[in-house]
Amino acid sequence: MNIKYFFPLFLAIVIGFISSRIVYALYNTRDNNKFNAYFLEVKNDNEVFNKENKKNNYYITITNNGKDYVYCAITTKLNNLNKIKKIYDSKKISTNIKKVYVQNKEFINNLEQFDILLNGAYKESDLLSITKVILSSYEDTVLNI
Repeated sequence: MNIKYFFPLFLAIVIGFISSRIVYALYNTRDNNKFNAYFLEVKNDNEVFNKENKKNNYYITITNNGKDYVYCAITTKLNNLNKIKKIYDSKKISTNIKKVYVQNKEFINNLEQFDILLNGAYKESDLLSITKVILSSYEDTVLNI
């Protein structure tokens, strides 16, 4: 009687193990070096942004295909980016949220730690100073500037 139940149980375990190895191998061959990040993009023609933030240096400029893109915040959590977006909206600076794939794991690990800080920050000055550090980290680790 025990043998009658042992063989199907053993067969189920073997089939489960083989199928899990196949799924794991398929998952591992995909491009896992891309991580989601949300960038807050500022329109270049915004004079209010240019005057105020050039002195505060709360942005980075990235040239892609001959066109300059200005970013004032980077995060992995959309709710944190919405808090920062409200600050710029209150200053009448038009911004767009852009989903970007970042391939630098070191930066993403740092960004996730900064997201914890952003999640607990509510004052405008705190949010902007954390954002400034994030942008600086992006320049150092991803752009190598």
